Amino acid sequence: MLKWLNKIDLLILLAIMAVMIFAVLMLYGFNNNKFDFLKNTDKGQITTQETKIIRTDYTDVARKTLDWIDKQRNEEGWYILERGCDYEKKTCDIVWDNKEGNKDGLIATWARLNFYEQHKDPKDLEIVKKDIDIFYEKYKNDNLKDSLWICKITYEMAQSKYIDQGQKNKLKELCFNVEYPSPEEVKKYWFTERDKKLEKMVGDKQWGYWDIYGIVLRGFDVSLGYTTDLLFRNKWQEGKNNLDSAKNMFRVVKETYEYNINDN
Repeated sequence: MLKWLNKIDLLILLAIMAVMIFAVLMLYGFNNNKFDFLKNTDKGQITTQETKIIRTDYTDVARKTLDWIDKQRNEEGWYILERGCDYEKKTCDIVWDNKEGNKDGLIATWARLNFYEQHKDPKDLEIVKKDIDIFYEKYKNDNLKDSLWICKITYEMAQSKYIDQGQKNKLKELCFNVEYPSPEEVKKYWFTERDKKLEKMVGDKQWGYWDIYGIVLRGFDVSLGYTTDLLFRNKWQEGKNNLDSAKNMFRVVKETYEYNINDN
């Protein structure tokens, strides 16, 4: 009887030792990624591998571009519409401008302010402030509905701590002066009126009038930016009026694309 009990005790001891050894092996396996029943293949790689993001520095290119843009001004000190090139003479001395001027020119000022925020070159801030005053005086009584992203860029510029409150008020006024067409009017424009306008413009001096320039030469119809502008005006108005208008405008623009109104 005693021998039999001793055999049972030995079996129990061996079983306990086997369980302990198995537990140790399992812990070692989990800690060293030997056992991964959940197939977490990324485990361990997070700490051992780093994704290196290499950004190309375009600072010099941006600097040269902004310096060139600053020279593309008319007698009023505002930006010209465009500069054309003569491929035979290999010159780019053909200045395209008109009395209405470049209603998209504030985009260059917005770009310069973004550059200043990063590099703090005092001459850029001086140009930005001068540009805002020139643009405001030229277009404060103009309905800028044909200017690309006027509410987007004025809103973003007005968030800068480097722009004084007086100029921020000017930027806000420029946005709020815009009388955007309704989504129904934009739809009518794309489906019936735009082609008629283009036919009428054939043979005209295409940079002689802002309306012609905006439709023919600019390469991007302003109505495609109305959704964005309404959203940014909505930010300025703290969500009061334009969110539904923006949604309806987006629906019309989407419908325009789906029907391939303008293949270009």
